[in-house]
Amino acid sequence: MLAEAFVPIVTIDIMAIIFIYSIDYVKKYKAFYYSFLAILTLALIEIPLSNSFESFYLFWEIMTITSYLLIMHSRSDESISAAKLYFVMCIAGAYFLQVAFSHFYSLG
Repeated sequence: MLAEAFVPIVTIDIMAIIFIYSIDYVKKYKAFYYSFLAILTLALIEIPLSNSFESFYLFWEIMTITSYLLIMHSRSDESISAAKLYFVMCIAGAYFLQVAFSHFYSLG
């Protein structure tokens, strides 16, 4: 039981530190930032608790989209460029993740 809860507990602790640190860091678009940071936190907690490929993949994609939005939250040219690169890499990673899960599913 404790082993199953270890990763979510560590995630909650780290995200709490991020929430506290970002109070002074985030100057603009605070509602936008904290909304998506909360959604990201929930997705990160649910990923290790998923017991099917479908739920794992759903929370993985929620994590990807919210991370993308958090990267570009300042809306500067640099952050938008970094967010686009992140999104392309995540699309490639999601493709390989689907290929790997399909392979493991075909093995039985």
